[in-house]
Amino acid sequence: MENKKVINDPVHGFIELNDVCVSVVDTPQFQVYPGASHNRFEHSIGVSHLANELLKNFKSEQKNLHISEDEEKCVRLAGLCHDLGHGPFSHIFDGEFMRRARPNSNWTHEDGSQMLLDYLVDSNGINDITTPDLKLIKDLIKGDDRSKYSENRFIFDIVANKRTGIDVDKFDYFNRDCINVGIKSNYDSSRLMKFSRVIDDEICFNKNDAFNIHQLFQTRYSLFKNVYTHKTAKAVEYMIVDILLEADEYLQISSSIDDPSQYSVLTDGIIQEIQRSKAPELLKSRKLIEKLNKRELYKWVKFFSLLFIVYSSRYVDKTLVSPVFRDFISQEMFTLDKIIACDESKTLKPNDIIIDWMDLNMGQGKSDPVDNVKFFSKYNLNHSFHIRKDDETLFLSKQNSELTVRIFTRTPEKSVAVQQSFRKRLQDISIEITGRGGAGLIVEQEVVDLRNRLNHSIYSDDYCDTVEDNLTLKSNIDKFKTPPGSEKVGLGFVTSTTPTNRGIFNTGGLTPSIGDTLPNNWESKSPQKKRMRED
Repeated sequence: MENKKVINDPVHGFIELNDVCVSVVDTPQFQVYPGASHNRFEHSIGVSHLANELLKNFKSEQKNLHISEDEEKCVRLAGLCHDLGHGPFSHIFDGEFMRRARPNSNWTHEDGSQMLLDYLVDSNGINDITTPDLKLIKDLIKGDDRSKYSENRFIFDIVANKRTGIDVDKFDYFNRDCINVGIKSNYDSSRLMKFSRVIDDEICFNKNDAFNIHQLFQTRYSLFKNVYTHKTAKAVEYMIVDILLEADEYLQISSSIDDPSQYSVLTDGIIQEIQRSKAPELLKSRKLIEKLNKRELYKWVKFFSLLFIVYSSRYVDKTLVSPVFRDFISQEMFTLDKIIACDESKTLKPNDIIIDWMDLNMGQGKSDPVDNVKFFSKYNLNHSFHIRKDDETLFLSKQNSELTVRIFTRTPEKSVAVQQSFRKRLQDISIEITGRGGAGLIVEQEVVDLRNRLNHSIYSDDYCDTVEDNLTLKSNIDKFKTPPGSEKVGLGFVTSTTPTNRGIFNTGGLTPSIGDTLPNNWESKSPQKKRMRED
């Protein structure tokens, strides 16, 4: 009799685990789980469940695929074990901590998952997972080694899809996170699974689901913008990273990735371990933990987003962050040294400032992710194609990416100095960009309705006034090189800390939005200076 288990999951309902999945779940390595997060435990079971459901649908609807039992088993196990390698606090450990603790290492949590899978199978004597099974499972987790296999390469699209970014991993964590944080998801993953097909060894979707897929990527963007990169969450993350870094030399935290026996027991409990310790080497970490517990967090000082806007008789670029503008902006413009050089108070030190460079997109960088997806029509179920641009213009957003730079400080008492230095650096950058023919920069400081923010953004020879320091930034659109085909390109800087009213510039009653076209004879009216107020 098989050793099956049934789990009642809050997202998917009752999930049945077969005997080989149960043998993995019941191991100490899986139960402890380096992430020590019950949500990630549930997520892994959910991904395994969805992977199995998708394969069952393919086997039922396309019997010519000849999916073997071993392939089915390995795909389920890949879903179950794909996140084994996450360290304490998940992506905080994998990303910022490892980048700073071991800057020359290319280690990823997928590497950790493969290492721990080997260790899990060997130390627990799981004979149902053979050596060939292990190889396939690890390749499925990595997601980009399909070239080694001659048949059914589409199974690499199920757990970690490197071709389109549409996989059951995202289906589960999008739905699970939306439920947990109270965000409504507008896409339907069950429909995408039900009406997908394998064509030419690639998972394709019904053409009628193009908008549904776009909503999936929009959900990703929304979760990253509003949840995963929330300014308070990032402040906490940076504090946790500093806690781990201060303790790393003494506890050898980063070295644990080289030893599966050590890494398998490294959990979020490392914070409590540091807190309980009396070792003088951990004093700095303990002080940071005390501040964290008292909510004395690193302070968010300022941010801006870069938006590219062209008013033209035809679209020059459909993205908020233009490739043209990206030629002028780089992380090298926002180094600690350059910001501190703008410090008139002469009190700032590199450790006072944290620069958070955030490139938000829908999963494919500056590209529209739907471009990589193949579809089929009900009139020909065996032919796949990319959706035509003229078919998607009615519903697909022109915004694919947003570049944001946020500034935090470890010393809140220096917030004003940090803010003023950053503003001065922005002025310097504006001069650098205009001197090189840059076009179309708007610096925004508050997440407000985009249309309201752009309502009065076309102007020339203008300045804006802030409550705090009456900062004046001037620009003249006639000085800039205008991209071919465009009549007007506006360059503006809005630098108030928390403005609630964007009514600064008079555009003669026009209310432009991104991509709107204006008459060829349109001219900007004389700008009206208005004082911004703060919340």
